Amino acid sequence: MSTACPTMPIHQALSGPDPKLATPDKKQGLWLFLRTLADSWWGAVLGGAVYGAWATWANWSQGTAMAVTIGLSHWATSALLTIFGTAAMRRFYGNASGWQGLVRAFGGGLALTYLALFTVHGVLGTEHLWLTLAPGIVPNVLFCGSYAGLLQRTLGAEAGTQAGQGSAA
Repeated sequence: MSTACPTMPIHQALSGPDPKLATPDKKQGLWLFLRTLADSWWGAVLGGAVYGAWATWANWSQGTAMAVTIGLSHWATSALLTIFGTAAMRRFYGNASGWQGLVRAFGGGLALTYLALFTVHGVLGTEHLWLTLAPGIVPNVLFCGSYAGLLQRTLGAEAGTQAGQGSAA
């Protein structure tokens, strides 16, 4: 079973789910659509911009140049973490099913996120580390939990669809 995520250009994602991803179950099509949006660069860049702006403001006392450096670094890290984090969470989920896959994806995603954030800000010498990272804790937990739930719903459905196709051949 492949854990690759179906993707589509953002203009198609915004106009609705790809018909190739649609299933007779409209709810399943919605879950696949949401997973496609979560995997897009567009969503990662916008989400990272919010965190980057916050990091700039939170570290303004270090001077304009340092605050902007920290903000841009945090933006880039957040955007890249979203893209690569979702790919890693699909790997952590692997071929598991049910709660086991969800827990593996959720725990692996959070561990990877905070390992990267602490590393980047440690290298930068961010003085206000906890002030910089604290506002992102709840959104990170919610994102990792939601994405792990999307994986549980969509990868399980893909496996069932593939199994059904294999038996008909």
